[in-house]
Amino acid sequence: MSLDGSRAVHDAIRRMPRAYDRLAEGVAVLKELDPAFRVTARCVIQCSNYADLPNIIQAAHDLRLDQVSFLAADVSTAAFNRPVPWDGGRVSEVALSAEEVAAFARVLEATIAARADDFASGFIAESPDKLRRLARYYAALNGDGDFPRYRATRPGCPPSSRRMARSGPASFTARSATSTSNPSTRSSTGRTRPHSGAASMSRPTPSAASVCAR
Repeated sequence: MSLDGSRAVHDAIRRMPRAYDRLAEGVAVLKELDPAFRVTARCVIQCSNYADLPNIIQAAHDLRLDQVSFLAADVSTAAFNRPVPWDGGRVSEVALSAEEVAAFARVLEATIAARADDFASGFIAESPDKLRRLARYYAALNGDGDFPRYRATRPGCPPSSRRMARSGPASFTARSATSTSNPSTRSSTGRTRPHSGAASMSRPTPSAASVCAR
């Protein structure tokens, strides 16, 4: 399932009243039918929700999820029916700015320190080092350093993602992360930001995408 943030952030990104509550209701029904039924979430980290990272993890606990996974948004390939890769203006609507990358790095380190048990138990799917790659990816988009290398080894990743990312974002493989309506939301900084959620297994669209980084 897609989890974009804690209640307020999730609803803002989805631009749908009670989107989070409806999600919670659905999970509750599944768990009532079968408490052992495994429900996991994926969250695409982007400029509208990076600061919400600790709350997203807590929300995953509150929803009684079994695991949560985090990915970066693919803002530069022509994946999922994009006729051409996004231009700079569109990229800036989703990707983190240099200042936001620095803030995200601080959020990451605080979260890694505070959520050691969640990493140890596997509740957070990625290791701390893999989460740090998300900040490195966005830093590289801003011209700061090299893009991190990703090797996808899980069978669940698309076949095309089972290769190294070598020379930048065009080498990253994406899967869809939004609904087909392509709504946008405006942040407190005034940037218009399109909806971007966690990976969806159906109806891929060009509005945003996520890197398979396992």
